[in-house]
Amino acid sequence: MIKFSEEPVAIPVLLFNNISEGDLNQFFLNSQPVIIRGANFIENVMEWSLDNLLQKIPNVEFPLSYRDENTHVIGAESNTKMKLHEFIEKCNEIALLSKPIRYYLSGSNLLENDEQNGNEELNQLRNNCSKFKQFIEEKLSKTKQLSSLGFWIGLDKQKTHLHFDCVNNLMLQIRGKKTFLLISPSDHLKVNLHSYKSAMGQEMNGEIYRFSQYDIFKTDIPKVQVFKGSIQRGDIILIPLGWFHAVYSEGEESSCGSFNIALNAFWNATETEWNTWKHLKLFKNNY
Repeated sequence: MIKFSEEPVAIPVLLFNNISEGDLNQFFLNSQPVIIRGANFIENVMEWSLDNLLQKIPNVEFPLSYRDENTHVIGAESNTKMKLHEFIEKCNEIALLSKPIRYYLSGSNLLENDEQNGNEELNQLRNNCSKFKQFIEEKLSKTKQLSSLGFWIGLDKQKTHLHFDCVNNLMLQIRGKKTFLLISPSDHLKVNLHSYKSAMGQEMNGEIYRFSQYDIFKTDIPKVQVFKGSIQRGDIILIPLGWFHAVYSEGEESSCGSFNIALNAFWNATETEWNTWKHLKLFKNNY
């Protein structure tokens, strides 16, 4: 387990074993992250494991992303696509290396309609996600529509550096564990976001500018309150628009190795939400 910075002391993210839809919606309206234990209404996706997914989607190619995990600047990522069994084989090779590499598969196309193309494999996954998708569209999203829905499969002991998203975010943990360090959008001037100069020409179409130059896993950020929370199998975390978050992922052992699996939904913010954090409007039309 990675050793997180201990000063200043992180405040626990609000956590509930049971919460009403109305209360969850209120946290969302107040732009407040919250963790819910045991999201039993989305049982269909909880059966997912590497072995299960290898049977469900043996022929589907998904986007692959990788980079040197010791390099804080994002840098160029791969646009390669891989089938799940190819990804697992590659991960087994990486596990033998001493150099940490952030390597994950993104099933981010679960909103697309492939019925006309006869892609029954993906349609199985979409059907599994229907309750998760319906819950967000009916109870949380004011636009009643998701902008992205997909799973993340990654190696054990991987980290995602501190950044914010220009959308609302709900993540369900399916296998393994994720630990989040979060900072309010109100502290955006204190987190030292990347500039054109600091990005060293690695803008990633501007994506780099959503990332802090601090490595929050190793360094304290002065005069900033950090929130910390973890999600395990069956838990969900709500991360409203603009909240900075860094993530450390731990895997669950399987016959294929130790992997982390999560389901993630993004949905667009309303104009009222954008007005809450006016500094984010610089990014509104680009991401």
